[in-house]
Amino acid sequence: MSKAVYICSRHPDRLPVTPADIEVLGRRLAADNITPHPTRVIEAPGLLAGIFNPVPSLPARHHSVCMGNLLTPTHDWWIPGADAPEGTHAIFRLSDEAFEVLTDMVGSRTIWYVHTDDLLVAATSQRALVHILQAFEPNPGVLPWMVFTGTLGLTGSWDRRIRRLQGNGRLHLDRATWRLTVEERPVRFEPEPASVGEHARILRETIENAFSRLDLDRSKWTLSLSGGYDSRAVLLLLEPGPDLQAVTWGLRVSLDRKGSDADVARRLAEHYRLDWRYLETDLSPEPLEKVLGRFLVASEGRVDHITGYMDGFRIWQDLFNRGLWGVLRGDEPFGVGPFVNTPYDVRRNSGCLLENDYANRPEIGETGLGAQTFPPAMERRPGETLASWRGRFYQQFKLPSINAALNDIKCTYVEIINPLLSHSIVRRVRRIPDPLRTDKRVLTHMVRSMSPPIGYASFNATEGMGSPLKTREGIELLSDTLNSIRPRNLFSPGLIDYVVDNLEVSAERKVDRRGPLRDLVRRFTPPWVRSRLRISVMKPHLDANILAFRLYTIIRMRQMLGQDAEALTRSE
Repeated sequence: MSKAVYICSRHPDRLPVTPADIEVLGRRLAADNITPHPTRVIEAPGLLAGIFNPVPSLPARHHSVCMGNLLTPTHDWWIPGADAPEGTHAIFRLSDEAFEVLTDMVGSRTIWYVHTDDLLVAATSQRALVHILQAFEPNPGVLPWMVFTGTLGLTGSWDRRIRRLQGNGRLHLDRATWRLTVEERPVRFEPEPASVGEHARILRETIENAFSRLDLDRSKWTLSLSGGYDSRAVLLLLEPGPDLQAVTWGLRVSLDRKGSDADVARRLAEHYRLDWRYLETDLSPEPLEKVLGRFLVASEGRVDHITGYMDGFRIWQDLFNRGLWGVLRGDEPFGVGPFVNTPYDVRRNSGCLLENDYANRPEIGETGLGAQTFPPAMERRPGETLASWRGRFYQQFKLPSINAALNDIKCTYVEIINPLLSHSIVRRVRRIPDPLRTDKRVLTHMVRSMSPPIGYASFNATEGMGSPLKTREGIELLSDTLNSIRPRNLFSPGLIDYVVDNLEVSAERKVDRRGPLRDLVRRFTPPWVRSRLRISVMKPHLDANILAFRLYTIIRMRQMLGQDAEALTRSE
C-alpha cells in the first residue's frame, strides 16, 4: 500500500517541512529489499502531503486521496462533508474551507493524527508523525499492552500525543476557526429474526452487490487463497476463471501434505483454472537481526506476529517485483470461535488477554510497566448479549488493532483490499442473530451452497515452521538486547531476569496433531464446562521467548522513533 501523510498548517506560510523533507521521510519508511515507486508530493496553500510507494490504482482527485479501494467511486467522495463511500479505505480530503479524514466501517486502514494550535498532521504511519513533529514523546501506557497482548492495545500509540481514529470515524477540521471535530460512531448489533437460509440469501445478495462494484484490473491484482471459508467466499464471488490470479504461501513441504492450505488452494485453482502460484515461506538465510529489523520497519511495532515473515519478506518482495498493485484478502466481520460463556471467552477470542489471565503471571513478578488500562467503551453494555459483545469486541479490537496492523505490514510492498469488510456487508452482519453469526454459521452455509465438492483445510501451510525466537541465534540476540538496557530502568530487573532465565532453545515446532481430539472434546463437553476449564485449569502460559520478543520490540521501536524525530535535523 501506499502510505500517506498530510500536514495542514493554520498559517499557510509556516509549514514545518518542505517537499524535500517528505522525500527523506519516504526513504525512511521504505523496505530495504525493494526500490519503491517514487513519492508523490501534494502541495496546496497551507498543505503539504506525501504518498509513499503509490500504486496507480489509488483514487485521487485534486488534493484528496483514497488509500485503499472505493466500490464504484461516488462523484463527491473527495469533498469534505460528503457521505462516507463504500469500500475499505483511509480517505484524506481537502478543500479551501476544510480538511477531513475518514476511516472505513471497522478501521481496517489505520489513521493516526496529532492536532496542535498550529498544525493538524494525519497519516497512516506513526513514524511519519514523529518525523514531522521532530520530537518523540514515549507513551508508557502501551507497554503493558505490548507485553501481555503483543499489540498497542485498543487505542494506544507509541507517542503519547498521537491518537488513532476509530472505525467508521470522521475527523473534520474547519480551517478558518481551526476547530477540530472527531466523530466516531458506536458499533451496535441489532439482530433481525429469520432462518439461516434466509439470512444466507440476504447476505449473498449484499455481498454480490458489493462485489459487482469492485472494479479491478485483474492483471494487476492477486487473490490470497487459503483453504478456509473466507478466501473461498471472495473467490466464488469474483467470477473465478483463467484471468484471475491467486497466490498461496507456506512451507515447501506443505504443498504435498493432504489437507493443508496449500493442498486445498491448489485443488481450487485447478478446478477454476486460475493463474495460481505457491510462494514458499521457509526461513531466510539472512541474519536474524536484519529480518527482525525489516519486520519492525514494516509493522512499526504494532503487532508481534513475526513467524509469517521469517522468509525475510521474500514473498512480498516477489509480488512487488512482479509489478502487482495489490492483494485481495478475506478478512471478514463475523469473528472467530464457538459460543462464548464468560467475559474471558469474549476477550480471548479476539486476542485481548489481560495480565492476570496468565497462569504464570505470579512467577513473572514486578514488571515496572504500570497498569493495563481497559477503555470503558469496550466494557459490556447493559442488555448486550455475550455473543453480541464478542462480535463488537472483534470489530473494535481484533480488526483494527491486529488485522489492520498485519495489513500495514504487507502494505509496505503492495496495496491490500478486504472486500468482505465493505460498509454494506458489515452492516448486514450486525443484523444477523447471535446463533447464526457465531462460528460464521451463515457465511459457511452460503459458501457451502456455492462451492464445488472440495474440502476445507485442516491445518495451515506454515504449520511446523520452527520459531526463530527459539534458535540459539534468536536467544543470543534477544538476551544481548535485554541485558543492554538494564541500566535504563525501562523494565524492572526482575522482569528481565525472568525472561532471560526462561528462554528455551527449540529449533522446530512440533506439528499439532490434536485437532481431531479437540473436536471430540468440543463436541461432547458442554460449553459452560469448557469455559470454566479455560478460566481455572487451562489458563494460558506466557512463553518467555515471545515475551522477550515483545520487550525487544519495545526497545527497538523506541530507538527507531527517536531516530525518526531527529532525521530532519540530521539531513539539513
